[in-house]
Amino acid sequence: MPSRSPLPLLTLQKHTSYPQRIALINMPWAACNTPSIQCGLLKAVLSSMGHSVDIHYLNLDLAAEIGGDMYRQILEFHGMHTQLIGEWLFATSAFGSKPDEGGFLDSLASEHVSLLDDAIALEKTGLKNALLELKSAKLPEIIDKWAVSIDWASYNIIGFSSTFEQNVASIALSKKLKERAPESIIVFGGANVDGDMGPEYLRAVPSIDYVVVGEGDIAFPGLIENIASKTADTAIPGVCRRDGEQVLVTPPDRVQNLDTIPAPDYTEYFQALAAHARDGLLGGRAIALPYESARGCWWGEKHHCTFCGLNNLGMQFRAKTASRVVKDLEELTSKYRILNINFTDNILDMRYIGSLMPLLTDKSWDLRIFWEIKANLTREHLRDLRSAGVAAIQPGIESLNSHVLSLMRKGSTMLLNLRLLKWAQYYGMQTYWNLLMGFPGERDEDYVQQIELVPLLSHLIPPSECADIWLERFSPYFTDNSFAIRDVRPVAAYEHIYPREQFNLDRIAYFFSYRPENVASRNLREKLSAEVGKWREQWHSRNRPILDYESGPGWVRVRDTRNDRGRLMTFDGWRSDAFVHCGETAHTPERVSEYISSISGIEVVHADVRDFLDECVDQGFVVVEEGRYFNIALPRASRGVQFFRKELPA
Repeated sequence: MPSRSPLPLLTLQKHTSYPQRIALINMPWAACNTPSIQCGLLKAVLSSMGHSVDIHYLNLDLAAEIGGDMYRQILEFHGMHTQLIGEWLFATSAFGSKPDEGGFLDSLASEHVSLLDDAIALEKTGLKNALLELKSAKLPEIIDKWAVSIDWASYNIIGFSSTFEQNVASIALSKKLKERAPESIIVFGGANVDGDMGPEYLRAVPSIDYVVVGEGDIAFPGLIENIASKTADTAIPGVCRRDGEQVLVTPPDRVQNLDTIPAPDYTEYFQALAAHARDGLLGGRAIALPYESARGCWWGEKHHCTFCGLNNLGMQFRAKTASRVVKDLEELTSKYRILNINFTDNILDMRYIGSLMPLLTDKSWDLRIFWEIKANLTREHLRDLRSAGVAAIQPGIESLNSHVLSLMRKGSTMLLNLRLLKWAQYYGMQTYWNLLMGFPGERDEDYVQQIELVPLLSHLIPPSECADIWLERFSPYFTDNSFAIRDVRPVAAYEHIYPREQFNLDRIAYFFSYRPENVASRNLREKLSAEVGKWREQWHSRNRPILDYESGPGWVRVRDTRNDRGRLMTFDGWRSDAFVHCGETAHTPERVSEYISSISGIEVVHADVRDFLDECVDQGFVVVEEGRYFNIALPRASRGVQFFRKELPA
């Protein structure tokens, strides 16, 4: 229940009157090639207030203990986002052993057919026995060692940042720390304790003293101030606390001016990495610095994508000023000598294209930036991003069918998604995207269209994954009963991890199994997945397919090696202009006719343009939807593109 009369929020600039020693812990299974932005931001904020803060990268310690290869294999296990293998591995350490410890691994294929190959691979490679040994013996020993190898009693407060599969490991260590030092104050925060999940973990896990729900930049320093000043029973927005047997929840608040948040401090990450320099933790992967320039989602403020479970507090979009981003990037890259920057924003602030990108371009730093973007960016947008150092993107493509995209509320179309894929490839941008299936209201014809389309796209980068959607807490599919989503329950993995007598699984689960209604046939979804598999094989083959063109005065020559064929086709006169013009973005024949007239004075009737473009559709060079035609061939000429094609990080 909400508590009364919350204190006014503390400002980030306030200097504490009660300096404390604070430990922040980054537990497994965080990746080894990147520091924790959650811990890094909190350290920067708390240090500016006068607190002494240490970050302990125990994820790196574990990777050194079990070997970098094994650690990465666990991280990369297919389907891990819903199977929670990392959480299961620490379950014995946190909750004790259960009978049939191998039952979880044996059941991997029970809900997701695509996991069957991985389940078989577990047996063939001996990984299953290695994982069971790790779970039952090695990890409990490591938790015991961590509990005594660091002087935890020297800290006033110990904070666990829990995101992705860090939760059970955090619970395991927190229990050991409480056993050794019952007076220690332990605080949990992060995405794993957002919303209803945080109060339930506080209720069920006695070793947790407080939970910070939502953004911690103000709530966590406020909690520390209250603990230090002996007023910890006072309500703070975003902090869950106990009152006897009752858990009190004060609704969280958000930082409005992100420029008040300092750049993250990653000092301990590089110290820990240096200490393990000979342990092969990175496996050849480049280090990337996470950086946050914005929170929320400006698109989600208007149309929350139906399957998206991000931003429980709401979609209110807030972004740093362009000048502040440049200042932070200069500080980080100067201090750590790392140029790979992973922006953690849910979506690119479109205003940055006109404000931030010119500033970064003028700096001429050799940045290699990753950013999540909306898929409706134009060629000019992508050019400006690439010139500023954006080398990798994750566009919200999700489907190549406009009807399915409308069911998602993506605000995009099949043609816009193809435009993004084409021009991102032209500018040498690594593009990470997924093709999702199983949306209530989709039709069989939506998949027939994609099955016919995919073979035309083998010259463009394929999706990383083609799979049915998974159901996330906080998504409209989960929170809105009007959608045809039935039989919702936590995915089976939770039963194998958390003791049901201790936890209400409905309240701690983030991933849920479900039965959707009114979806396309399983047969067609499997056919589409198979076509995507062929696409990926062709893309990674020695003879990657080509569909491109070169232009001369009054002519265009198209080269096509898709589907194991080699052919050249030339278009002359106004036809060459029409072909090239439909490559920038999709156009109607009427607009193409107007364009030809404007550049050459030649009057071409709409019907002739339409006949030519339909011929290009028949050849597989152009895709059409609702009377708009888009040329999917890549320009062969570089025209400055070489500048953009820097080596991407591993």
